[in-house]
Amino acid sequence: MPDINVVVFGRGNGESILVELEQDNWMVVDSFINVKTKKPAAISYLESIGLDPSLVLKRIVITHFHEDHIKGMSSIIESASPDAKVYMPDALTTNEALNYYSSLEIINGFDIKSMTSEIQKVFKLMKKSERLIIRLNQDKVIFKNENHIISALSPSDYDSIKSTEMFTKKIIKSVENKRTLAQSASKDFPNHFCIAINIENLNSKKSILLGADLEITLDKRGGWDSAINTHLAPKKRSIDLFKVPHHGSKTAFHKETWECYTSSNFIALITTFGSSSLPREESIKIYKTYTETVLCATKPKYSTKKVLSPKASKIVNKKTPDVKVLDVMPLESFGFIHSTHSSQQVKYQLYGDALKL
Repeated sequence: MPDINVVVFGRGNGESILVELEQDNWMVVDSFINVKTKKPAAISYLESIGLDPSLVLKRIVITHFHEDHIKGMSSIIESASPDAKVYMPDALTTNEALNYYSSLEIINGFDIKSMTSEIQKVFKLMKKSERLIIRLNQDKVIFKNENHIISALSPSDYDSIKSTEMFTKKIIKSVENKRTLAQSASKDFPNHFCIAINIENLNSKKSILLGADLEITLDKRGGWDSAINTHLAPKKRSIDLFKVPHHGSKTAFHKETWECYTSSNFIALITTFGSSSLPREESIKIYKTYTETVLCATKPKYSTKKVLSPKASKIVNKKTPDVKVLDVMPLESFGFIHSTHSSQQVKYQLYGDALKL
């Protein structure tokens, strides 16, 4: 089919994306749990439109291992087609590498945390089913047919090498200090190592860019500078649909991508991360200088209702200056944006708490 459907799900903290590659052939990117159904959002959606995930879900991409992107991923793998391909970034943080290599029994003699985290569940499940996770880096193709090519733009070779160096140094340091590797592990620039994805229409050369949580790095050989200039990156002025990276944070705003690679009427899609108040109003104002259409899967924290009126807030601040009254975020906010990308245009529909900013 020449059209491609993309569904971006979000909640207060959480991001997941479904892509219909062909009829009865879907790819999921990241995961979170739908509070109402108690299932991964992507699985609930497929079931709601009458599809059996075990028959149609054939590719699973883990862009990185933050909880708001991986919660419920083991359930997705169990629900998907038994031969579904599972991808993860080639560049791993120390903690991620520790879990990965421990699951393969490559590392022995190091204590690790109890096997309860989602990342550990994923690795154990893959090992039990005797399947290997495909590790992605820049310019690796995830899917291709006569109409589309889907490829990873990151992590770069530089980021992969840096992650390996960090992990090796941690091993050496833990041995020298007689500490376990788990005690030495730390989160080493995790967003620099995640997978950004380009979906290119081979006929029109137009693109959908899924930015994951990729950020800008000081070294141009990594992060967004490397991703947007790689071989399979979008062509200039070709991005019609842009899933904004890292929930619209300043650290993920790559000016060259917005100015040189987006098309004239492109659509920007955002998911919130309420714990860090992302996206922020000042970032949204910047995005609107580039496009009239900025969509968000759920309401950003800056636009939520105030608990107290301005007058009441002044009284509280005067009487109890140590008490800070926060804005109200819906406990079960959930929404999704369904878009259809063709050679000529992009159409979208908003569902649940999704809105145009």
